Amino acid sequence: MNAHATTTDARATRTAAYATRTDALATRTDARARTTDAHATTTRDLPATTMRTPGLAAEAAPGFTLLEVMLSAFILSAIILMTVSILNGGNKLLLSVSLNSEAEVKSADLADQIAKRMLNGVVSTLRDGTGAAFADGATTTNGVTIRLISGYQGAAVLGETYRYTLVDQESNTSDGIDNDGNNLIDEKKIRLQRWPDGNTAAAPTQDQKLDINLRSLSITRAGNVLRIAVVVERYEPINRVLKSVTARSNVTLKN
Repeated sequence: MNAHATTTDARATRTAAYATRTDALATRTDARARTTDAHATTTRDLPATTMRTPGLAAEAAPGFTLLEVMLSAFILSAIILMTVSILNGGNKLLLSVSLNSEAEVKSADLADQIAKRMLNGVVSTLRDGTGAAFADGATTTNGVTIRLISGYQGAAVLGETYRYTLVDQESNTSDGIDNDGNNLIDEKKIRLQRWPDGNTAAAPTQDQKLDINLRSLSITRAGNVLRIAVVVERYEPINRVLKSVTARSNVTLKN
């Protein structure tokens, strides 16, 4: 009996010891759980940070495909070509306007110069560019000859004679080329001759070609009035055609 009681007490002691170890283990488990909760709470309160590895970030960055690069290059090229085309068209238009204005100014200056020169001209002395008669209502295309009044001594005193004639500027008067680079087709010019004493049979004291190229000169007589038309021609860079510019001026001659 004593031996059996002793064995039972030993078993009870071991069971109590096992229960004690189990309680201690449970206590440590609870402590770990509380530590984990505290760590989770701290982690939620802190700002999120991410560790980046340079090599991995470079590999993860998105890039462009070959198709996207080619498409972008095509669009950029198209934009550049359109811009160049617009600028080129604008430059041509500006050049055309500038050349047209220059042609108008030069032709108008020539027509006015001829008209002003003949302001004191006497209608009875009027001739064409060859010296032939210039009838009322007629039109001449070779020029004009007229003698001017130099003063009055009871009556008008005739003085110098002027002649404007249309002469060829070059051997080929229909090639439509600006050979001297002044923006006007140089087919013909105006030749100015002057005789101070009015005697056209003698050599003129002034004989020169005026500094303007032109296509034609026409003068129409209507009584004492002369209608002068000067036509110059230039190259149109936009449409690539020849364009004519006409300037007109009138002068009334003396009786």
